[in-house]
This record gives sequence, structure tokens and C-alpha cells, in this order.
Amino acid sequence: MQGPEGAAEKILKTYHHLRIIKALAQTAGSTTKYQIQKTTGINPRQISKIINILKEYGLVEEINTSPKRFRLNRDNIHVQHLLVLLEGLGYL
Repeated sequence: MQGPEGAAEKILKTYHHLRIIKALAQTAGSTTKYQIQKTTGINPRQISKIINILKEYGLVEEINTSPKRFRLNRDNIHVQHLLVLLEGLGYL
């Protein structure tokens, strides 16, 4: 089997991706990797890899503070559709 193909498979590759999206969706503003780690239990290295993928597709915005903060790009139509889907499934 080959690796992920296309944006959807890269964005939603594993349940870790969904848990990070959920953590960001449930945060009113922005959050740090440390806060994401506390919420999800995912190790920081994995969080960094997933955040980079989500940033690459415009789903997450990085705020250049110290420490860096992240938030969902709720202006992105794909984020809006994803949130509707996850809410409809009872995940959010």
C-alpha cells in the first residue's frame, strides 16, 4: 500500500490528526503545542508534524509569539465543512 494520496488523506491520516483538530476547534482563541499535548496525550514531536501538515493546507494558522500559538483558520471553507461534518457526527 502506498502512502496517503491527496489532501484529505494527508489531513485526516490518523486519529491523532482528528484529536488535534478537535483540540483546536474546542479552543476559543489560540493554543500552544504544550496545551495540545495536555489535551490530546500526543507527543510533542508528532504534534509538530501534524501541525505542519495542517498549516501546509491552510487549516491552521501559526501566531508568531513565544511560545508559538496555533488556531484553526475558521475562514478556510475546508475547515468550515470539516467542523460541520465533525459536529454532525457528534465528535465536537
